[in-house]
Amino acid sequence: MKKNPTIGDIKTQISPPSRRAVSWKTTPLTVGTISTEQGLTHLENPPAGIDLAEIRLDLLLSKGVEPEKILGAMAKKDIPLTNLPRLGRVLRAIRRSKRDLILSSHSLKRKLTPLRLRRLLVEFRKTRAAVYKIVGLARRPRDLRALAEPLLTLPHMRLAIQASGPLATASRLSLPALGSRLLYVHLDEPAAPGQPGHDTSFTLAGLRSFLSAKKA
Repeated sequence: MKKNPTIGDIKTQISPPSRRAVSWKTTPLTVGTISTEQGLTHLENPPAGIDLAEIRLDLLLSKGVEPEKILGAMAKKDIPLTNLPRLGRVLRAIRRSKRDLILSSHSLKRKLTPLRLRRLLVEFRKTRAAVYKIVGLARRPRDLRALAEPLLTLPHMRLAIQASGPLATASRLSLPALGSRLLYVHLDEPAAPGQPGHDTSFTLAGLRSFLSAKKA
């Protein structure tokens, strides 16, 4: 390879990811989020129990990580809902390559009311995807109940629902039991408020701090 390779040069050295789709028969699948340059090392040697990796390109680039260091790393596409009008060609390319599309919406600083959730699900149905991911702020148990409702009323949809904020960990302990398809943890540092690490451990006595209601 050249001494100062271009992105095009590096692309020729990377084998394309497998086209095999993910098996959704055994869920929840555990997704490890990578948002630092050091965290990229986990792609070669992922921790035990990690099924998929989410590479946060936005955070990596904002921290000055060179684009060529993360080329070829995305075997899955996780597309925020607000980007859909501008990504028609990307969606078509994903379907042609037979890869799984994870359509996501993140409300990290605002609670998702039942009305907002219903509107979001209507938007989701307009685009076919393997999984529909929803993240909403949760400070109190009623916020978790609102997030849990679609899992109970729409079991036919492949939903991955979790919370950010004070009850983020509580959502990861409870919502997979109700049918949430994906369980997100970080491999290096939290990519969202309250996101637990892949090596977070609990004792029964210690669960209270993760499950207790928080003041608004």
